[in-house]
Amino acid sequence: EIESNKIEIYKELKRYGVCLMDQAPITEQYDDHGNPPIYNIGNTLGFVRETNYGKFFDVRSVPSKDSINLAYTTAGLSVHTDNPYRNP
Repeated sequence: EIESNKIEIYKELKRYGVCLMDQAPITEQYDDHGNPPIYNIGNTLGFVRETNYGKFFDVRSVPSKDSINLAYTTAGLSVHTDNPYRNP
């Protein structure tokens, strides 16, 4: 279904910088390669660039006084781009 809606998705991304999708899985699902659906959607629309965190980073709230990464705290994460300066 992503393939048939690419143009509309690109229009939303161009206009708003984000695209909301419905009917996404609400449970953890991974393909035969261990990738979540968003990874495959990203590769359908372009390509996913691997970083020092790997192919994807699973943001979870794991409250702990020892959290060293903001992604593991209960603090809200606003819309942002990680590592835009990386090559790759």
